[in-house]
Amino acid sequence: MKIIAMILAAGFGNRLKPITDKVPKPLIKIGRETILEKHLRNLKKANISKVVINVSHLAEKIIKEVGDGSNYGLKIIYSHERKRPLETLGGILNALEFFKEADHLLIINSDIWCDYDFQHISLPEYENKAHLILVPNRNKEKPEGDFGINKNKINVSSKIKYTYSGFSCIELNSLRNLSVDYNKLGQLYRDWAAKGFLSGEVYYGDWIDIGTHERLEKVRTLIKKRS
Repeated sequence: MKIIAMILAAGFGNRLKPITDKVPKPLIKIGRETILEKHLRNLKKANISKVVINVSHLAEKIIKEVGDGSNYGLKIIYSHERKRPLETLGGILNALEFFKEADHLLIINSDIWCDYDFQHISLPEYENKAHLILVPNRNKEKPEGDFGINKNKINVSSKIKYTYSGFSCIELNSLRNLSVDYNKLGQLYRDWAAKGFLSGEVYYGDWIDIGTHERLEKVRTLIKKRS
């Protein structure tokens, strides 16, 4: 089975203004490397050779910085959302033409700092359409979490819930004939979870969603302590 990765990097990063007025969020440096570089190196370690990056806000800066991927031992293709960012699901569906030869799509949110090893991600099997990586709740803005999990099966009804990490693996045939009237991946996953179509696992390692100035400083402090 062939896996292609897609890094979602088209957003404005409004909560990190004024930094993101000039620097796209994926190119913000954490220690010696950008958030995007960390993902690319981790994908290379996982023996994934082809990566699609969707771009929109300050797209030319990402393309110039990363190039064709040869510096990382990868082949990188850009899905350019020229008029405006298409949201998470919209951006994925817009790039389907780049996934023709693949069976599964590894999806990565570009604003996540994490040491998860992509070599270990499970593929969705049988009736499952996707496999999600969850993390313990650390988001003050959404303390109730996103999904419950029971014996590797994700649900929306458990009292104890976890946060979606921003990492998942989708069986691509589940997307190719998809007909929905919304453009956010989170909504699709909630629908699939309610129907029993999602498997998952909980990752307990370091994980930070770099969506605010507070969290950006948190991860930079963590890196300084490690060095």
